[in-house]
Amino acid sequence: MNEGMDLRQYLALGKKWWWLLIICLAVGGVIGFISTPEVEPTYQATTTLVVGAPIQTANFDTADLRNSLQVAKTYANMAQRQPILQGVIDTLNLDYSWQDLANSITVVSVPDTQLLEISATSTSAQEAKAIANEIANQLIALSPSALQEQENAESHQFVQQRLADLQGKIEAGQERLNALETTMQGSLSADELQELQTEITNLESLVADWENNYTQLFIFLETDKAPNNLTLFESAQVNAQSTAASPTRNAMLGGVVGLLLAMGLIFLVEYMDDTIKSTTDLTHTLELTSLGRVDKIDGKSPYERLLIDQNPFSPISEEYRIIRSNLQFMSIDHPLKSILITSASPAEGKSITAANLGIVMAQAGFKTVIVDTDLRRPFQHTLFQIDTAAGLTDLLSSAATNIDPYLNATPVHNLYVMTSGTIPPNPSELLGSQRMADFVDALRDMADIVIYDSPPVLAVADALVLANQVDGVALVVQAKKTRLEAAQHALTTLYQGGANIIGGILNRSNEKSAGYYEYYHHNSANGHGPSQPPIPTEPQRHHHKSPF
Repeated sequence: MNEGMDLRQYLALGKKWWWLLIICLAVGGVIGFISTPEVEPTYQATTTLVVGAPIQTANFDTADLRNSLQVAKTYANMAQRQPILQGVIDTLNLDYSWQDLANSITVVSVPDTQLLEISATSTSAQEAKAIANEIANQLIALSPSALQEQENAESHQFVQQRLADLQGKIEAGQERLNALETTMQGSLSADELQELQTEITNLESLVADWENNYTQLFIFLETDKAPNNLTLFESAQVNAQSTAASPTRNAMLGGVVGLLLAMGLIFLVEYMDDTIKSTTDLTHTLELTSLGRVDKIDGKSPYERLLIDQNPFSPISEEYRIIRSNLQFMSIDHPLKSILITSASPAEGKSITAANLGIVMAQAGFKTVIVDTDLRRPFQHTLFQIDTAAGLTDLLSSAATNIDPYLNATPVHNLYVMTSGTIPPNPSELLGSQRMADFVDALRDMADIVIYDSPPVLAVADALVLANQVDGVALVVQAKKTRLEAAQHALTTLYQGGANIIGGILNRSNEKSAGYYEYYHHNSANGHGPSQPPIPTEPQRHHHKSPF
């Protein structure tokens, strides 16, 4: 299951950052293509030499093989030094220095073999082949094999002639022995047999001497190849394909590098981003019950972001109805009649959430009152376009006993708003007073649902003062803005203050529920919206005399 979640997270990242991946892939490919240098193609030719006695030698000595392996390394080093390279330049009439030539050749001994590979590169295939072959020739000229051929050419010829003579004598002697043995099978006297036997014995002795001499001369020729001899095994072979840089290959490499850089940047950004992004973060990371999520509401003015100005069958309206239903179902045994809407930090959407939640509650038939208890930066009067002449602070500061004059009607039936009133110098003390506690109790008896728009938890202490006076607290979290640490700090503060935290609302979410949206658009195209959930019967209210 964890592996599946990880895969979905990676796919979500790809879907989110696809544009960056494509841009970096394209930019890397273009840079790789245009940065390919326009140079002539280069070709490589390789010549192979055998160091020491060839492996076909009859009397093969493993000690000589070990010595040849060491000598091969010496030859490889010699081939890259001035005497050899200068000889190549002089022979081929090259127009550059031996140092430049050294940069274009590679000489290596093939591991665990007697082979020595000489490679040369050039912009000309024929020149690369000529250089590789000439380096081999220069090395062979300095090896014992070349010197011995010059010094011992006559002796080698003599030995080969002697070998031919001995081979003829051995063959003639063997034929004579076969004839004598045949003659002895006939009817001969004792003297004749004795004479033939003596001849056979003498001839066998001669043949044995000839064969011994032949062997010694043959060994002399074979052992003439010392462990430091050089023999050409394979003349220069030129690569059929040019080793020049390929623009297509560089473009592909550049694209891969760009893609890797983009992926690294994406993971860095996501790792550094500790904001809450989804309802999954609410439930799993914050361990908070998700009451629902709300998408961003478009509108030029605050009033246009109220559900009053929205299509009643729009997805936004349905999202608030889902939140309303969740609040109703979670409080069947102990109804929530007073709810505090707050957030961790300012500008996370708590006021618009409180207002729209009050609207859907009133649309369901509940007498709903929204109280703006943000006595520092009130906003409900702006949302509903209400005069702030008289509000909560004016009620609390007066000796009035009737709440009704401070309740402002709205275009939504059953919805009333009490503004914050005059900004006081001591908001926390006023909200924590006994008169405020009596007001909360009285308003709970007068209305079915009371929604308090509270200041942010981490900004001031006002929310903490009100939190333990209401039935439940809902924390509004703005997707991709509210930081995890801030939300956790706010929850800890509320818990320590004895608040009953009923859940969280994800504001400005970009999560999509495919099933509902398809259903909504299908029905909208036919002139119908999604079916409205049944409006619950208005609860029986007990009217108590207000202590005010």
